[in-house]
Amino acid sequence: CRERGFTRLTVVTSPTHPRRASATLEREGVVVVSSPCMETRYDLERLQRTDERLYAFGDLLHERVGLFVYARRGWIAPEAARWR
Repeated sequence: CRERGFTRLTVVTSPTHPRRASATLEREGVVVVSSPCMETRYDLERLQRTDERLYAFGDLLHERVGLFVYARRGWIAPEAARWR
């Protein structure tokens, strides 16, 4: 981004991942516009089947742990990893 002079990016990622992805880029001084894509394994609005709930739980747990690890390593601001 610095080499090309980018100051603003649109981040397209899974619906459970934009917080960590955005925080990582914001830590580097880039203004981020987040645009989550559609999840194909489950519908976060419904989660009707057991396997959908399991996939969603795994993804959300992965992101929670990821936020903690990224904050500990200094890759994101500590406040970005706090519960909201």
